[in-house]
Amino acid sequence: MVDIEHGEEAARKATFLVAGLATLKGIVGWATNSAALLADALHSTVDVLTTLGTWIGLKIAKRPADERFPYGYYRAESLVALVVATIVIIGAIGLFLDGVHRIQNPEPVKDAWLAASIAIIASIASYYISKLEGEAADVANSQALKAVSIEAMADTLSSLVVFLAIVAGAYLGVPWAEGVGAVLVAAWVSKIGVETAWNAILALMDVAPRETLKEVAEILEHADEISGFKDLRLRKSGPMVFGEVTVTIPADVPVAKADEIARRIREYVLTIPEIEDFRVYVEQAEPEEKIVVVPVKEGKVSPTFATAPQFAVYLVNAGKIELVETFDNPALEKKVRRGLAAAKAVLEKKPYAVIVKNIGEISFNTLKEGLVRIYKAEGDDVMENVKKLADGSLEELHAATVKKE
Repeated sequence: MVDIEHGEEAARKATFLVAGLATLKGIVGWATNSAALLADALHSTVDVLTTLGTWIGLKIAKRPADERFPYGYYRAESLVALVVATIVIIGAIGLFLDGVHRIQNPEPVKDAWLAASIAIIASIASYYISKLEGEAADVANSQALKAVSIEAMADTLSSLVVFLAIVAGAYLGVPWAEGVGAVLVAAWVSKIGVETAWNAILALMDVAPRETLKEVAEILEHADEISGFKDLRLRKSGPMVFGEVTVTIPADVPVAKADEIARRIREYVLTIPEIEDFRVYVEQAEPEEKIVVVPVKEGKVSPTFATAPQFAVYLVNAGKIELVETFDNPALEKKVRRGLAAAKAVLEKKPYAVIVKNIGEISFNTLKEGLVRIYKAEGDDVMENVKKLADGSLEELHAATVKKE
């Protein structure tokens, strides 16, 4: 389960911890004239901005959906991630330029032991912060929090590089080492900034998350009750994912069963933690062989369904049409509920479709409950209407044409 609140709390803690580190490194760097430590302080300042931005983004993202934002505020997290990444890139450029300047114009470090000690302490602290943020990022499925976790790990390495640069400059006679350290830190930070910005842009452009897409597709491929699926779409919105799919079921599956299949697939897909909502649409497969029934009277399409003297049953297969049988309408013997009796008699033939001129509500609803498609006849010629159905030119009815027959 995605826990945005947990991620928000981790970002809040990290903001204060990193702010303390940045302040400590800045004060000691200024006091000891350590360019590398000052660069690392700037790196940590950038981290403060990123964690603060992530905290704010997650705080907004956890707000419930409303009328104005029906899909929630999750994209606030991606938007903040993009802003944060931009700040990271700008900070990295500053670090790089300062490092180049120090390589060309090296300056001695005062109290190198103090600067080196602070760098080691900062490295250890940054490692702890990175772990805290990384674990919370997994729980909250937060892109921004994941980015600042990586950034904190970069801070761990950069502080270690700063330590080595200070030692090399102060004790090994390599005065330009500090500048090199600053340039290395800048290169690493800029890489992280570009990657974070790119991922945020993709999320804002509704990119489909590949790994989640694979998980959903695997669930659908192993769903035995469906014959296939299409139009699988996922879009990432901050830490959450929304999606939809159309599944195909066999033509003889009852409506109630189809609804149950769709519900089960949806519930299974929603077990993937980052998926907030998933819509499943159902369509029936087109059978290769179609049984088509037409109510007939005196060799023509009957003007009514329930009172038709006979029903003609046709088999349509790959464009070929064959008259299978003609049977008498048992509903004619009924004085009441003829529509129900006629529909039940037709359903025994397991038809794919029925072609009618007029049909009452009881007949229509009974056939529809049996997943029979009902088409409007054009003219009186029975065979011509069946041909038109086969080539898809008949209009499908979605409501009864008369209340009673």
